[in-house]
Amino acid sequence: MFLTDIDTSPLLSSKTVNAIENLAINIAAQNDGNLYTLQLVPYFSLPVKQINSCLEAMVDNSSILKLEANGLTYYKFKNLNRDNLPPTNQNVRESSVEGDFRKTKLEHQIVHAAAKITGGIQPASLAANTDFTLQEVKDTLEEMNLNGFIAEKLDEENGSIYYIFPEVGYPERNFEINMHAMLPKGSQESFEANMSVFMRYMFYWVVLIALLAVARVHVRFLIPLFFISMPFSGYMAYLNSKKIQG
Repeated sequence: MFLTDIDTSPLLSSKTVNAIENLAINIAAQNDGNLYTLQLVPYFSLPVKQINSCLEAMVDNSSILKLEANGLTYYKFKNLNRDNLPPTNQNVRESSVEGDFRKTKLEHQIVHAAAKITGGIQPASLAANTDFTLQEVKDTLEEMNLNGFIAEKLDEENGSIYYIFPEVGYPERNFEINMHAMLPKGSQESFEANMSVFMRYMFYWVVLIALLAVARVHVRFLIPLFFISMPFSGYMAYLNSKKIQG
């Protein structure tokens, strides 16, 4: 089991904390003042516990409460008026993450998969939609349940365990950005992701050069074109990486 209870997450910048707080208020205002931690996960490439820590710091037991219902912990923002809030851009706010990339990636993949499933969710259904083993998914679900992010239930008919998630929407674009942010810099995965983009553009160039050759374009034009294709493909791969990072 790769999970650990030791929190080694770095401190967040005041800019990131402010972004989490502002989005929390806006989402709560759209849901009768109620907010679940997992509803913020799609918008920050951060561990669930770190996002939740920011929410806990907002609790004052007066205007903002931390409550529990049906096994799920949620935050209650009182006296919110949507008309008094500025519009918020719900794209990924934080495009870099430190610490346990593997665990954070698993958490986000679970939330992303769960967002597509209605009703009670079986661990096997989630595992089939992630890059992780069933046991790793089960371990993470148990931890999320202990922290009140989700609720564990028993199916009395067949004796199996299933989980209840709060209603969360996880946009595919946000998921793509978050997964890219969780590739450790210099890692094999990061290299392969960039190389696949490079090879795709190189393939386009080779096809173009081949078509020009069939059309009997002079070789003195084709050779420089081939040498231009390599730096161009590298530059396009770089731009694609920057675009995904947000």
